[in-house]
Amino acid sequence: MMDYGGLCGFSVAVADRVGARRSSSSCRFESSFVPRRSRSWRCGSSVGVPETSPRRTEPRWSCNAVVGGLKETLELLIASAVVVPLFKRFNLSPVLGFLAAGVALGPHGLRLVTELDDIAQIADIGVLFLLFEMGLELSIDRLKKLRVYAFGLGTLQMALTSTALAAGALMMGAGISESLVIGTSLSLSSSAFVLQLLAERKEQSSRYATAAFGVLLLQDIAVVPLLVLVPLLSTTEWTGFQQIEGLITAILATAAKAVAGVFAVVVGGGFVLRPVFRFVSESRSAEAFTSVVLATVLGAGFITNELGLSMTLGAFIAGVLLSESSYRSRIQVDIEPFRGLLLGLFFITTGMSMDISVFLEQPLETAALIASLIAVKSTILGLLARPFNLSAPESAKLGLILGQGGEFGFVLFALANKLGFLPDDVNKILVVVIVSSMALTPLMAEIGAKLAPIIQGPQYSEVEEEERERELVKSQTRVSKNVVIIIGEQIFR
Repeated sequence: MMDYGGLCGFSVAVADRVGARRSSSSCRFESSFVPRRSRSWRCGSSVGVPETSPRRTEPRWSCNAVVGGLKETLELLIASAVVVPLFKRFNLSPVLGFLAAGVALGPHGLRLVTELDDIAQIADIGVLFLLFEMGLELSIDRLKKLRVYAFGLGTLQMALTSTALAAGALMMGAGISESLVIGTSLSLSSSAFVLQLLAERKEQSSRYATAAFGVLLLQDIAVVPLLVLVPLLSTTEWTGFQQIEGLITAILATAAKAVAGVFAVVVGGGFVLRPVFRFVSESRSAEAFTSVVLATVLGAGFITNELGLSMTLGAFIAGVLLSESSYRSRIQVDIEPFRGLLLGLFFITTGMSMDISVFLEQPLETAALIASLIAVKSTILGLLARPFNLSAPESAKLGLILGQGGEFGFVLFALANKLGFLPDDVNKILVVVIVSSMALTPLMAEIGAKLAPIIQGPQYSEVEEEERERELVKSQTRVSKNVVIIIGEQIFR
């Protein structure tokens, strides 16, 4: 039997905070992900403080709060266990199942889960593991190709797509500041959805997948200057033009900081990571090795976050630094359960942010916005990809799979809404447009796969399949020079 006295003393990250008070100075709940020191607790007493402490009498946590959090966690785990087999049985992407579960369980559905803050923070870790794993898959050759796609194709995509979408918002009656925020935010795509779909379709080693990841990496870096830009646009109807010098200075300073930060992480990680993994591996402790892997992912994300960059960039760099090591395969096996579960939780929380009532109130307008977003982004990127040595079928597939909105759009819209120049009703519609476009990503990828043979001709399927098999064999046979593979027979007596 579980001791409920002990249960009260354990701070559960996803607990419903019934009766909890926010700290006025830091706006964070004073809680922890780990148990307090072993103490004697009485159910119903002040949680987080010994019974003998005279300093605090108000309970910050209660048994009901913890049990409520466990109930929400159980609901999310059951939803994950049900939707994945169900959608796979019907040959559909599990991502759609997670989104549907989030819509059903969230505050705009059955309201079984109402507190999303802590759940979303934990779910975001799943995206870190996804980017870390993607970094592990990159060889030096693919990384060199990525540079061209990121800073060439990615930069052009961001510039032209942002301009086109901002012009569309301006023609619909939005102000200049509002249009710029809408255009730049909607030009971003979703790393989590795209990379997960590429993994499901076994296309990570294809040329268009490399281009897709390069574009996503540039967008991830571009979020930092965008977060600087949005507050400068919050002044009354674009007096920001008068601050153009300050804007350029801020962006250049951010770019310099980003380059210096990435260089420091790469150099420091190169000297630290491999010796640490070698030391832990020699101990032959599975628990210690898994702990180091988790610490590497979260630590790299924390460092880049402290440098003013995104956490996903740090996780990706850590993966690249370990991609040529002899521990690569073991690391992938260790992170797989964490990545799958937390990434599923991320998709569920994304579905929870969608307000279905917007569809019911403005169905035609919302559908038109979703279709316009996908059409504009897919067309621009498909045309831009041709000069970057991508064939017509590959360009079409690339444009369609990156035609959705991205999770960083939520962050930028929330910031603009908080600063007061993005109205609440517009913010709600834009969130629905992003989530809906994400939900359509598996369909867009399938359309791209069907269009590719039609665009190129019947011979395309065989050529593409041979290239994919070659790349797959090359990636699977890439082994460190310090590893010896012994093939033999084991006889049991």
